[in-house]
Amino acid sequence: MAPSRARSWSDIYNLSGYLVAQVPLQPAPYPLLGFQIGFFTVPPNMPPGWYNAVFVTAENTSTGPLFGYLNQSFYVAPASAQAPLVVIPSFAFENQWIQIEAYILYPNGTPVTSGEFVATLLPAQDMYNLLLLSFETGVPLQYNATLGAWVGYVQVPSILSPSVYLGEGVYSLAGPWDVVVAGVTPTGLNLYPSVWPIYVEPFTYMDPTTLTASNVSALSSVTGSGDVLYNVYFPSLRLIGVNVTLVNSEVGQLTAINSHVNLVNCNVSTVNAVGSTVALNGGVVEGGTVGINAVDSNVIVKGTEFMDLGYAFSVSHASLSVEGATYINVGDIATDEASALEQEVASGVSEAISQLISVTPQSLTPRPLVTQLPSAPVAVEQPSQPLTALHSSANTAGDALWLALTASATALASIVLVLPRPRRG
Repeated sequence: MAPSRARSWSDIYNLSGYLVAQVPLQPAPYPLLGFQIGFFTVPPNMPPGWYNAVFVTAENTSTGPLFGYLNQSFYVAPASAQAPLVVIPSFAFENQWIQIEAYILYPNGTPVTSGEFVATLLPAQDMYNLLLLSFETGVPLQYNATLGAWVGYVQVPSILSPSVYLGEGVYSLAGPWDVVVAGVTPTGLNLYPSVWPIYVEPFTYMDPTTLTASNVSALSSVTGSGDVLYNVYFPSLRLIGVNVTLVNSEVGQLTAINSHVNLVNCNVSTVNAVGSTVALNGGVVEGGTVGINAVDSNVIVKGTEFMDLGYAFSVSHASLSVEGATYINVGDIATDEASALEQEVASGVSEAISQLISVTPQSLTPRPLVTQLPSAPVAVEQPSQPLTALHSSANTAGDALWLALTASATALASIVLVLPRPRRG
């Protein structure tokens, strides 16, 4: 006679030994394959205190029934801490460091100044995997008395930074992400996971940089190929004696000295060219006093949009060719000197365009770098979304509690009972 399939459940007892609830367990989905999982919501009338979760596995075999037991405890607290405000930017670039400020309060409204609190940055679509990702990528927060907030710094994953997302491409890492803050006070009051959205742009953040012939190849080897850089963001970029093409990228202030620069579908605020050739194909120039400043240079513009500028062009001893440009909220197209020079464009400009602009532009929606607060935290679904885990944490009656048995016990906002799947001998 073949043995029957094993059954697993968890019995929850109070300290008096009274059975409070029985929670059936079932095979867990990825990434908890090999575990049994179940959910339990703490009733509103459940008295505060310690409770024991007894995991039971039973199987009928040819030699008789077999049982396995595993015990774990969790605590139900009479109240919980709150995080009514978490300050983060509304969006960020890949590879960028962002600051997190969490204002955490006791139930009476006084600030929490000690405890254990963690912030986890993860893709919104991976919220189901928060329990494991919080162990892998969560960063501890420290209390800043000057700000009256818990502060931490986290780096957005990218193709440049090793992490659990190693191997993902620029567009795979872009999109809606969440910052989740959770923890526990010294008195055992839980801060249930507070979820705040942030959008990750499909650009790799680079520190303000000067590129020369000696370092441009090293950079392009990880963000492009040859002398072409794709999907990068520079707050400012200085080019000296190089031939560089930027594709689908964003740059704050671009300065080119004795260089050849090709901008394909890029968003820049200001271009300064000295003794250089600069070609813009598509993209946007916006937000500066003057869009393009050129001295002893050749500037070739094709299908570019100029927005929110005092002047689009200011040139001196330079040639300027413009084809198919559009102007929105621009004070004047050019200074008087630029207007005169524009009429003296050399006859070989068309040939220069075909030589310089050799990369087909791709679609790009430029987005200015701004910082604003989300209007409100995103509510955490219970119990389907896992929650950030901390050791020896507490729970509040009436709220959902999370309990996971992996390497250690964890208790937070929804109870998840996890047990290794039994193996037949």
